[in-house]
Amino acid sequence: DVYKRQVSTQSTGKNMGLMLGRITVETPKYTLLKSTPCYQIRSYAPSLIAQVSYTDETDGFWALANFIFGKNTAQGKKTPEKVAMTAPVLTEPIREDISEKVAMTAPVLTEHKTESKLMSFVMPSKYTLDTLPTPVDSRVRILQKEGQTMAVLTFSGFGSEDSFKQQENILLKALETDNIQVTGTSVRGRYNPPWTVPFLRTNEIMVPVDYPLESKE
Repeated sequence: DVYKRQVSTQSTGKNMGLMLGRITVETPKYTLLKSTPCYQIRSYAPSLIAQVSYTDETDGFWALANFIFGKNTAQGKKTPEKVAMTAPVLTEPIREDISEKVAMTAPVLTEHKTESKLMSFVMPSKYTLDTLPTPVDSRVRILQKEGQTMAVLTFSGFGSEDSFKQQENILLKALETDNIQVTGTSVRGRYNPPWTVPFLRTNEIMVPVDYPLESKE
């Protein structure tokens, strides 16, 4: 599993918490606009991401992981700076429009549409384009991600391909019933490392939607 080596960066106590499903890292900031028994609609704040194009998931993950673990040039420093892990990891289809240790974020997000995909790590919120380290690996790009309104369905389990497809169908049907327009492709989110007990894991299927920001239900 491409995430297994993360265990070496965690203490024993923290690993126990992670195994039991605790999310102890920074996660994306959002405003809750709507909540139903099936899904939530969230307005996510803008964020910085480190991104790489990949066809092999392991290769893509480690290109980004090496960047945040120190394969970078820190701004105004001679040595890389170690920064806490955060989440999510985002993966999505490649679109035309689209080194200091840096914290990873959670969930692990995966968008599926084409064979080639983009994988991204969300950078810790304390960074700006001016303060974020520069990747040594030329495959890694730093981008400013705009805020986005997403419909999100949360579920537990292994987060297999079949389970994500099943949950996506449930989410899309619920949004259609509620007359909420989907504006893009789905994103898959995995908040936990592979050693987390499956029924305590947090997975999310997300889709961008057209929803008024002033609404709050």
